[in-house]
Amino acid sequence: MEATAPETLHPLQLVANSISEQVYEVSSTKRKQLHLAAMFACNFTNHLLGISRELLQQADLPNTLLQPLIQETIAKAIQQHPFDVQTGPAVRHDQNVIDEHLKLLQDQPLYQQVYQLLTQSIQVQHPKE
Repeated sequence: MEATAPETLHPLQLVANSISEQVYEVSSTKRKQLHLAAMFACNFTNHLLGISRELLQQADLPNTLLQPLIQETIAKAIQQHPFDVQTGPAVRHDQNVIDEHLKLLQDQPLYQQVYQLLTQSIQVQHPKE
């Protein structure tokens, strides 16, 4: 929440606290950063889950196959820094697997680009040792 006048802050806090136990006073600038972070955490994650569902459906595999993995991944990312618990071929710099995945996406150039950008971003966070 944010208030431009100090005298309105207390009444806003009372209302906000009656709705939620987690109330934060945040400036407009920080709220923009919060919204950006939410885009990555929620909107983009949801979109990636949608892509994974499409890939499963194309392979005639049930959507439920990834549910335990998704739940474990989210739980670990909440408990620890997500970069510290990153797994997969990008973090291992396993170019053979990466190339194989890109080949599987050859008929979906947009998904190929998403895969390549995310792989690059992961590898920047986890340089080859």
